[in-house]
Amino acid sequence: MLGFEGGEFLDASIEALRMFARQGLRLLTLTWSERNELADGAAESGTRGGLTTFGKNVVRECGRLGVMVDVSHISEGGFWDVIDMAEAPIVASHSNCHAIYGHPRNLTDDQLKSIAETGGVVAITLNPEYLAIDGGDITLGTVCDHVLHALEVAGEDHVALGSDFDTFTGDVPLNGVDELPFLTAELLKRGVSGKTLAGVLGGNWMRVIRAICK
Repeated sequence: MLGFEGGEFLDASIEALRMFARQGLRLLTLTWSERNELADGAAESGTRGGLTTFGKNVVRECGRLGVMVDVSHISEGGFWDVIDMAEAPIVASHSNCHAIYGHPRNLTDDQLKSIAETGGVVAITLNPEYLAIDGGDITLGTVCDHVLHALEVAGEDHVALGSDFDTFTGDVPLNGVDELPFLTAELLKRGVSGKTLAGVLGGNWMRVIRAICK
């Protein structure tokens, strides 16, 4: 399944979005952390800028084309613009909980709840940059803290994993999909039920994919 991280690929063209959708595009992360033709990214949140007119047109067209709209990396203003327009489940493909670690890329409880209200999914990333303060003690337990908080706020049908494995290596809780059973075991120890865990490990993503993608 093809996904783009950042709307720069569209070169400000709706027809480009249509072309990429025909080629298999099924997830569009509207921005990286910087500003582009669609919206301000999380690093530009000081401007309080949201979606541009083109960005709003892209969100609408994604709905028509069966492309998932991804709000990871977008500014808070842009996030709420997307939520206000939502007619289908919205996803955050790799974002964590601001209540656990106040990184600008992480989602507040209000944001978590609003994604759930669209029927969407928040996918917790394993990237240490968004798990805890630099130099902090980042363990499997830290990952579990974010998962458990998201489950409490958004609900068991709206939490998943969004590893971001391509962006980090080294002394981190998990280095690849082969190590996911360690996270599974830790979540079970923390009291997550098998039914809930099945959703987190893939079921919730599949529900949204089936609902949106054509």
